[in-house]
Amino acid sequence: MGVADYEPSYKRLNGRKARSSQPPYTILPNEADYEADYKIEKTDKVDLRVYYCCLCGGCVHFHIKELDPTYKKIGSYIDLKNYPYGLTSRWKDHGKIIFDCPGAHGPEECYGNKLHACAIDILKNVSQSEFYNSCMMNSTWGGEGSTDKDAINCGKLMKIDSKPIIECANSERSDALMEYYGIETDKVTNPNKKHMPLILLNGKEFNRAKDLMKTICQTLAKPPPECKSYF
Repeated sequence: MGVADYEPSYKRLNGRKARSSQPPYTILPNEADYEADYKIEKTDKVDLRVYYCCLCGGCVHFHIKELDPTYKKIGSYIDLKNYPYGLTSRWKDHGKIIFDCPGAHGPEECYGNKLHACAIDILKNVSQSEFYNSCMMNSTWGGEGSTDKDAINCGKLMKIDSKPIIECANSERSDALMEYYGIETDKVTNPNKKHMPLILLNGKEFNRAKDLMKTICQTLAKPPPECKSYF
């Protein structure tokens, strides 16, 4: 069975706290050069793809402080796809896929990414999985950061059954999902200059120094009333 057979459901259907030493987000390198290439065509709905890892400080900040507030306001104008893989590396050992997450978070982040991938696959609802995964990432309410404990607590808060998500994260299904996300992430990342989160807005890399809500509003051909203040 190939990787395509394990694509998450939204594709088919249309623990630790973040380290305080990490900045809230990272400005992209060579920003001046990047600005010149940043162009988005006017459209009725934007395509937003977010490549991230669950314990990265900048990723946590983007989801909770930028993406979630924007999605709550104008989510019907956003075709959102999340890719919880980040800077993970992978290889096969005697037929088994091995994942390695770099840096201080290590195996905890790899497992957290699996929880996120399984939530996306099982919930079959883009907005529900986004807010559920953000809840798991949010350490301010007492969670540790994308662990089984967070999955359970967020499930209680959102009335989501966390048991199948946790079971998935401990199964071969999660390995296949992560392999899929790894292949998709490899397609868009530069191996010599990786950074997370990586956000693509209508296929162009989004400058995280910009206001996400404002940028999307100014991209839409027919902005909704929620965008009025940006014009």
